[in-house]
Amino acid sequence: MKELGFLKELDFKILKELHKNGRATYVELKRKLGVEDTTIRKRILKMEKEGIIEGYTVKINPEALGYTITSFIGIKSEPKLTEYVAKKVSEVKGVFDVVVATGPYDMIVYVICKNMTELGDIVSMLKKIEGVEEVDVNIAVKWIKKNGNFIFGYKES
Repeated sequence: MKELGFLKELDFKILKELHKNGRATYVELKRKLGVEDTTIRKRILKMEKEGIIEGYTVKINPEALGYTITSFIGIKSEPKLTEYVAKKVSEVKGVFDVVVATGPYDMIVYVICKNMTELGDIVSMLKKIEGVEEVDVNIAVKWIKKNGNFIFGYKES
């Protein structure tokens, strides 16, 4: 893990603002944070260089595009094939995130699809992957918190 001793309170404030609006300009950040835009620019460039800021993206609402089914799928695999299975699972259309995990499943898979038929097709594909022993489908019925950012749970300003 990287030593993050160079991070200052200002950096956390910048990250929080960028998390709200990744398109915020240096001038907007200067106005909100009361710090010179050149200072903000330098802090952002340093955080980009250190890999803290990995990029800037657009937040898309899948439901607005017709993707109404969100599922978290637990997969048990043959112990020696977990990495292989995880890589194969990540190639399946509709799979957005794959994490190797501890607990009752070897991996948790985040799936977004348009309907139950599509979900059924994805589950069928997952079951066919060599090394998959069990597939447990959990469908999200209601989001309580979405797109949280861990760092702000630990360091509030």
